[in-house]
Amino acid sequence: MNGCRVLPNVLLPMIRAYFPRDENGKAAYPPPFTSEGGPGLPDGMTYPYPLEFVNFVGETCKAEQGKFASAQCYEQHSNGNATDFPEYLQPGHGSPKYCSVGAKKADVNNDWCPYIFFGPNRGKYRHPHIAFAAVESWLASKVIDECGEEWDDNDGKDYPHTPDHSIAWPKMAVVEGFEDHPMQPALTEAGGFIWPGDEGTKRKACKGMFSIEKYLTPTTIGTP
Repeated sequence: MNGCRVLPNVLLPMIRAYFPRDENGKAAYPPPFTSEGGPGLPDGMTYPYPLEFVNFVGETCKAEQGKFASAQCYEQHSNGNATDFPEYLQPGHGSPKYCSVGAKKADVNNDWCPYIFFGPNRGKYRHPHIAFAAVESWLASKVIDECGEEWDDNDGKDYPHTPDHSIAWPKMAVVEGFEDHPMQPALTEAGGFIWPGDEGTKRKACKGMFSIEKYLTPTTIGTP
């Protein structure tokens, strides 16, 4: 049901209207938890996306607000401070995810850690792109009879897809002493994470021809 999507030739100019290129052709995309990168109002004003709940707190919050004064850190979105964090978490690593100290030392992908699960906003995180998908689906339903009002009626109708598009997760483990908390990436005795997890690599077939080795020879054009 890709016909229910905003087409690239329409979407890209919309993006550029909010994030124009500078005189050198570069474009900046501020994070969604700032007014500069958040959603817009009909009058042209913008505001921080309210469901990001980013993991900036204390000194990392001050650093981020030094770049974007409107940044909504833990202090703003949850009206608290670093003492609210469970003792095993790494405060302020700059993601909507909340990883353990050990997981961050092991350099895990932040995506493997849980969204905010403590404080007044626990469980409320929503991807900004889900908000966009909801608006996109609703607009499509107004002009195309075949498009439903919800994503589940359109691109999500056949979810989960075949083949499986999801990524392989690492091995996860409960946190000792905090068994009722979401699991964190499991760590070895040496402090490394374990990948893949119990579901395997989720390797997928990909049809096509691919170059896996490249050989270069000296050019005969211009100065070598």
